[in-house]
Amino acid sequence: MSLRPTLRAASRALAIRSRPALPRHEALGWSLAKRRYADDAVQKNTSKPVDAAAARRIKEDLDEEAVMDQLEAALANLPKEQPRRKARKGTDEMQQDALAEEAAADDSGITVEQAARELEEAAKANAGPGMKDGLTPSQMEHLVAQRNMAMILNYLRTAPAPILSTKNPLMAGHPPASHFPFNPVMYLTIVIDSVAPLVKVRYIPGAAGGGRPLEMPGPLAVRQRRRMAFQWILDAVAKKRSTGSGRTQLAHRIANEIIAIAEGRSGVWEKRIAVHKLATATRANLGAQLVKNMVGRKF
Repeated sequence: MSLRPTLRAASRALAIRSRPALPRHEALGWSLAKRRYADDAVQKNTSKPVDAAAARRIKEDLDEEAVMDQLEAALANLPKEQPRRKARKGTDEMQQDALAEEAAADDSGITVEQAARELEEAAKANAGPGMKDGLTPSQMEHLVAQRNMAMILNYLRTAPAPILSTKNPLMAGHPPASHFPFNPVMYLTIVIDSVAPLVKVRYIPGAAGGGRPLEMPGPLAVRQRRRMAFQWILDAVAKKRSTGSGRTQLAHRIANEIIAIAEGRSGVWEKRIAVHKLATATRANLGAQLVKNMVGRKF
């Protein structure tokens, strides 16, 4: 019977022999600088101690040198910085400084306040007629209109979304009412375009016979429609009772009227319906002989 190989039988024939380790070559500098565990060599401080008097003198010399360096740097930068600071001053401040220097050099007894007062009077005399704060009346009106429009848009942005009406709907294709506060410019444009009339009835004096005016409807351009719609909004705002005061009063009243138009509860809708009804009733006047002869004319 043959013997089966086992781990114990294989380990009996295994022979383990030690081999010498390979020699390691070390750098001479590393071997010298390295400190052994049994070595007590410590780097010795070769500097000599300085007495307190010498240390105090060294510190005073360093402080004096630092102060002198700072003074030299300040004196070197002073002529460069002074004109730059002077150039940043406004015209009025420079003129006031010049007047103050003249008043200081003059022996007539004029103070700085009197010189500044004379300067203000001279500036008022050179200003144009009707100017206020350096602006003409038309510029002031434009500035006030911009401020009011900014407050109207801010009020529409912070107000809740309008509840749309089915009786007086807005123009077709508008986004949902919940999107209106996110874009107040779109909100205002949609409301004005929805309530703006499409036609206008013009009156031709004496054309109907017997001294009566002839009513003739005609289309309006986009700019004309929007202007008429906003004029109706201003008329409706002027008729309502005031509920506050201050600069924000007009802007808030206009914004409330715009929200009322979006919700279909404003009287501006009735004006639009009345104009369209009158234009429909007088559309037969477009075929009158007098009107045909006046085609292309301005009246």
